[in-house]
Amino acid sequence: MSYLAAGVIAFGMFLLYDLNSFTWKNRILHTFFLIGNVILLASTAACFVTLIRAYGAPVWRIVIFGALAVSQAALLIYTLFFALPFEKTYTRLEENPPVYTEGVYSLCRHPGVVWFFFLYLFLALLTGQRLMMAVCICYSGLNVLYVWFQDRVTFKRTLSGYEAYQRETPFLIPTGKSVRKCAGYFRTMEEDGDEI
Repeated sequence: MSYLAAGVIAFGMFLLYDLNSFTWKNRILHTFFLIGNVILLASTAACFVTLIRAYGAPVWRIVIFGALAVSQAALLIYTLFFALPFEKTYTRLEENPPVYTEGVYSLCRHPGVVWFFFLYLFLALLTGQRLMMAVCICYSGLNVLYVWFQDRVTFKRTLSGYEAYQRETPFLIPTGKSVRKCAGYFRTMEEDGDEI
C-alpha cells in the first residue's frame, strides 16, 4: 500500500469517527480515531525510514530539521491529547460537552493543523526527498479538508458553544489578538503554578 493511500484511509477513518459522533454512536466506529492515528503514524514512520535508509541525509539536516520536527510533534501531541480534557474528548460518547477555548485553542480553532503541517514539512526537508514532500502536501491537504468538515458540520452538532467560538477565534491562522490571548493564558498558568 502506498504512503499516500494510507493517508487517505487514515483521514477516511477520522471522517467516519466524526460522522459516528453525531449519527450512529457506534462503539466500534468510535475507535476509528485511534486506528486512523496508528495508520498515519505507521505510514509516516515507514516512509521516513525507507527514505533515510535509501538516500541518507547530511548531519546538519538531521540536527536542524530533526529538532524542528520533534518540536512540532511535541506541540501536536500536547494539542490533541493533553490540552483537551482527554476522557471527555476521546473516550466518552457524551452529548454536547462544552467547547474548549483556552490555551492553544485560543490561538485558532484547529492549532493541531499548523503543527501537523510543519512536522511534515520538516520531515520532508530533513529527507530532502520529493516523496516525503508529497506526503506532506497530501496529508496536510487532507487534514485541512477534515478540520473544515469538523468546523462546518461536526463540532456545531457535538460541542455546545461552538458557534460563539467560531466568531471569536480564527479558523487556522492565528491573529495578533489570538496570540496575545494564548500567551496570556500560559502566563497566568505559570504565575499560578498550575501544570500546563
